[in-house]
Amino acid sequence: MPKYEGGEGAGKENDRFHLLNHNTHYIRHVLEQCGIEAEGAEPWRPDLGHVGCGTAECRRFGLEPGEYVAWQPASENRRKDYPPSHWAKTIGAFPDQQFVALVEPGKAAGLDRTALPGVRTIENSLSGAMRLIREARLFVGLDSGLSHIAAVLGTPTVCVCPDSHLGYFFPYPRNYGYANLRTVSHPDYLACRGCFMTCRHEPITSTVTRGALCLRTLPPGLVIEAIQAALQAGTASQVRD
Repeated sequence: MPKYEGGEGAGKENDRFHLLNHNTHYIRHVLEQCGIEAEGAEPWRPDLGHVGCGTAECRRFGLEPGEYVAWQPASENRRKDYPPSHWAKTIGAFPDQQFVALVEPGKAAGLDRTALPGVRTIENSLSGAMRLIREARLFVGLDSGLSHIAAVLGTPTVCVCPDSHLGYFFPYPRNYGYANLRTVSHPDYLACRGCFMTCRHEPITSTVTRGALCLRTLPPGLVIEAIQAALQAGTASQVRD
């Protein structure tokens, strides 16, 4: 397979280094070797049509499609997580919104529900979570698989994450057409983005045990602003429709 040279699908600034461009290159050549025509396709944009409608999943949990905010409180990588106290402040700024925490089966016990009054917690499989994300008014998550899924499904998405120009994994290059995706990163740490959370500002033990410095010090106000903008954009779209 020919080596990726970095010019294929390149966009502005450092887009040519983005992981999605690498995936595009390799997937295209794999398809060609299998005799599958790939010209004009978007191999970096997965087809999630198999997820299907989530109306039945909403009915199962007593939710109204389009009337709740799906939220991922934590990931499998502690360094990627946003502090629970920051989440509490963020969600507390939206008393009129129904937040639904999506967690893996058996993981709900790890949530401090006393700090999150009014938040509904649902333990569900990945496929079930995907259907609930599809029907959500908004998805709020981390640098994780669920945020990628939400973006591809077309659900308005706010992702709280370290900034990276290398593509591991957010933000996506602007020219990839994901207008539904908003990322929130700490503006004071843009100079060291792409560190893969091996922080030069503190010992690795601090990052592993406490989470990434640029995430645990990210002001909730920035996340709140992004959520407000996403909700307002969704409301404006509904009015136009």
